[in-house]
Amino acid sequence: MTTRRTRILAVLTITLLLLSSCDLLGGAGPTQPPPDAIFTIAAQTLAAQLTQNAPPPASPTSILPSSDTPVAETPTAVATTAPPPVETPTLAATLPPTNTPVLFTATSVTPQTPTISAIEDTNCRLGPGPLYSRVGYLLVSQTARVYGRDSNRTWWFIENLNRPGEFCWVWGQTTQVQGDTTSLPVITPPPPPPTLTITVTPQAGFSAAFSRVRNCGGVQTAIFQVTNNSDSNFESLNLRIEDLDTGLTLFSDTSNAPFMGSEGECPPGGDVLKPNKTMYIGGSIGGAKSGNEARATIRLCTANGLGGTCIVRTVDFTIP
Repeated sequence: MTTRRTRILAVLTITLLLLSSCDLLGGAGPTQPPPDAIFTIAAQTLAAQLTQNAPPPASPTSILPSSDTPVAETPTAVATTAPPPVETPTLAATLPPTNTPVLFTATSVTPQTPTISAIEDTNCRLGPGPLYSRVGYLLVSQTARVYGRDSNRTWWFIENLNRPGEFCWVWGQTTQVQGDTTSLPVITPPPPPPTLTITVTPQAGFSAAFSRVRNCGGVQTAIFQVTNNSDSNFESLNLRIEDLDTGLTLFSDTSNAPFMGSEGECPPGGDVLKPNKTMYIGGSIGGAKSGNEARATIRLCTANGLGGTCIVRTVDFTIP
C-alpha cells in the first residue's frame, strides 16, 4: 500500500515540473492551458497509473481469504484399527471331578432341581444299598439337591454335604423329596463290593466235671467226666491234681489216648475223645486228707504228645 502511494505522488510531481518548465522556456510560446485543464490531465494520468497497478480481478468462484483473517485448520482424520473381537467364554455350571466311584457331572442346576431332606438321620453310601460303604450322612436338619435315582426309585443320588463336589446315595424310606422327580436321570451305580465270606474254623472245646473217687489197684483215684463240644478229636492229655490246703501236687502225668468209656474203669483208658462224646479220665490222689480242697487242671490236645490245638479247663472239688 505504501509503494502505491509513493508512485502516485511521483507522477504528480513530475507532471507539475514538466508544465512549469514549458512556461519558463517558452517566453512567448503557445498559450498555457487553464489550471482546470492541468488538473484534469493530472487526474487522467493518475487514473491510468492506478489502472495499470491494480491487481487482476478475482475469479467469482474463488474466494481468497484475507491475510489478516486466520484460516481454520481442517483436522486430519487419524486411521484407527478396531481391536479384534474378544471371545466371551461360556460358563457352564459343572461340579469338579472327584474320586467318587460314580462318574457324574451336574451340567445344569435350576431352581426346579428337586431337594431332599431326612425324616431321620440317614447314611449316605457309595451305592444304592447297605452293602456299599458309608461316605457321609444326611441329618434331619439338612437339605441337599437330588441329581438322580435308581431304577426302582428307592434310592436317591444326591450331593454329599460332607464332601463338597462328591455324590452319594440315600435310602428313600428315611428321606423325603421336594419337587418334580420325573425328569431325574437313572444313575448306574458302581458294582457292589464283593460279599465278605468268613470261614470259621471250628474251635476245639470241652467241658469237665468231678465224678467220683474210686480205688484202682489199692490207690485212691479221682475220676473226672469230660465232654467234647467241638468238631475235632482229642487225642492226648495232661492231668495235674493239687491239694489246695497243703499246696502239694498229688498227681501229674501226660498220656496219649487216655480216655475211659465209663466212670467204673481205671486209667489208662486207651481211647480218643471224639466230637460230641462224653468219656472219663482219672489220676491218683494217694493219701490226701479227706475234706481238703483240691484242684484238677485238665489239658486236652487234638494230637498225640500234647500237639495240635490244646484246651485247658480247671475243676475244683473236695477230697471225700
